[in-house]
Amino acid sequence: MSRRLASAGMAGHEPSVTMTKVSARQNVKIAFIGAGRMASALVDGLLATGTATPADLACLGGGGASAAALAARTGITLAPSLPDLLKSADVVVVAFKPQHLAAADPRLAELTAGKLVLSVLAARTVSRLS
Repeated sequence: MSRRLASAGMAGHEPSVTMTKVSARQNVKIAFIGAGRMASALVDGLLATGTATPADLACLGGGGASAAALAARTGITLAPSLPDLLKSADVVVVAFKPQHLAAADPRLAELTAGKLVLSVLAARTVSRLS
């Protein structure tokens, strides 16, 4: 089952994405770096649509309690460290606040090598993430 999503683009362009339901046999693991409102909304959507199961998802937050709260509420894995979060991830969603980018773990690029990385950081280019 696939679902077509579209969002308003710039200058009349309409970018679209096709989301395909992930079956348990595929074992696609999605890791969320950050666990605030944006990550929570994505996790909720993935779970509500059956696109992923709690076993497919993991998160790691900053110094606050949002990651523990998200994990407790949804049943996803709360990773104890960045390497633990990323070791089995196929997809990495960077969902922390843009102002925290400068303080991000310097191993992020190395630990995400070969993985699909999706960023929801506002006003940050891909080159700033590498």
